[in-house]
Amino acid sequence: MKRFALLTAAISFAFFPRLFAMGGGTSYADFLTIGCGARPSAMGGAYTAIADDASGNFWNPAGITAVDRISVTAMHLVWFMDDYYDYFSAAAPLDATTDIALSANAMIVPSFDSTGGLGTPAPASYDIAGTFTYAKNFGSIDTRDFTIGNISLGASIKYMYRQLAGIDYASQMLYDAGFMAGINQDIKIGITASDMGEAVNGENSPFNVRFGLSYNMKLTNDSGILIDCDVEKPVDMADTAYQQWLVSAGAEIKFLSCLFLRGGYKSGNSDEGFAVGGGFKWPSVCDMDYAFVPHDALGATHRISLSFNFGNAVARPAIGAPSPPENVTAAAGDRTASVSWDPAGQGDITGYNVYYREKGGEKYSKLNSAPVTDERKLTMMLSNGIAYQFAVTSVNSRGLESVYSSFAEATPEKHGSKKPLRVDGVNTSEKDGNIMVEWNDTRDEAVAGYNLYYKKSGDAKFRKLNQKLLSENKATLGGLQKKVRYFFMVTSVSADGVESDYSEISSRELPVEGY
Repeated sequence: MKRFALLTAAISFAFFPRLFAMGGGTSYADFLTIGCGARPSAMGGAYTAIADDASGNFWNPAGITAVDRISVTAMHLVWFMDDYYDYFSAAAPLDATTDIALSANAMIVPSFDSTGGLGTPAPASYDIAGTFTYAKNFGSIDTRDFTIGNISLGASIKYMYRQLAGIDYASQMLYDAGFMAGINQDIKIGITASDMGEAVNGENSPFNVRFGLSYNMKLTNDSGILIDCDVEKPVDMADTAYQQWLVSAGAEIKFLSCLFLRGGYKSGNSDEGFAVGGGFKWPSVCDMDYAFVPHDALGATHRISLSFNFGNAVARPAIGAPSPPENVTAAAGDRTASVSWDPAGQGDITGYNVYYREKGGEKYSKLNSAPVTDERKLTMMLSNGIAYQFAVTSVNSRGLESVYSSFAEATPEKHGSKKPLRVDGVNTSEKDGNIMVEWNDTRDEAVAGYNLYYKKSGDAKFRKLNQKLLSENKATLGGLQKKVRYFFMVTSVSADGVESDYSEISSRELPVEGY
């Protein structure tokens, strides 16, 4: 009787999942080919170039870089003969370009009596997999003729465990890799290699490679059509059915920004064809989705998904946008704060925007009316006793703005601070083709460092030369032009960001060699 129960459970696990796996195949982990999430399932599984929600780590690990806040999703699938399939996933951004996700999916056959009451019922059987995903957006590739933006790579590691009629089987490690990029804001491409791993118990993993192309056609501000087409190549060498090419196509129609109608079709799979479904979205809060997927062999299946979002959104970079500036710092004074930063790495930066919010606030407000171009510093008037957070963005020649930089904090306070002493003794000299600028130490304990300003003959105003406060009372300047007179002056800066009056001006001109 026990052998009969074990055989029946084996049939449930070996036969049913293969009916509904993408293309068939003989595999120890066929249940991993059952689509996760009602939204992608209703689109016929055409989701490789979308994968922009918490279920994205199943379809394309790189896609989760589009998840801009903590997002969790759960799916329940009513399977056959009282079997069921459940999926849970949580994804979260670590910063503007990095996301992680954790997920679990399980195929469960409940305990059943295959003996007609003559023996002990067979224990429940199940396949369970846990997945960790890491994804990173590496930015854009820009040329004169085109831009490939938001180039993202992702990887997943899966641990799979099986228990069949009370008997434990060997566990298995599988791996996914994904690529996602935008041709423009509306067209994306995606490539995924899924379920790579070694054979277990003489069976292969359900390894497959998918290529997807999606197009988001905006009709109005609150309506549009999202289309995706996937081409899949299963690579299970244990079964010739896995030598087929499979094609999936799906579409999602959006109404009023909250209602969705979906449909899709799979070609090359003898058991599955069309799928339909719909959904409701409460923006930034939750989603509820449904998919109806009929099967030729055993009838219809129903998928229901619920998704919830938490926390503030972390901005995602626009395609072709520059990277943000680095090393943002803020110093506070009496009703003032000064924000400084290092420039972004790209050469087409035309300016910077500075944003602020009260600590704990949800939205940033821009401080400057036009991009800051002359200096990498901005001083503003604020209220004392309030903690502020500041972030800076880069703007390039195409008018595209980066995501926020890391934030800096400062709290303006009136604490009797005074302007530090004026620097004196500024002197310039020439050595080895460089100009050396030196000045007297103020010997003021309140001084945290110095700023060095310069201009060339013919310039209208001085510009700050250093990006960070100078800790010594001297500086050596190289790479300057010959026979051009440079003018220098120095200020001292206190620990709370208060700057002294300008020093006297000292100048120097590098001679041409041989004269």
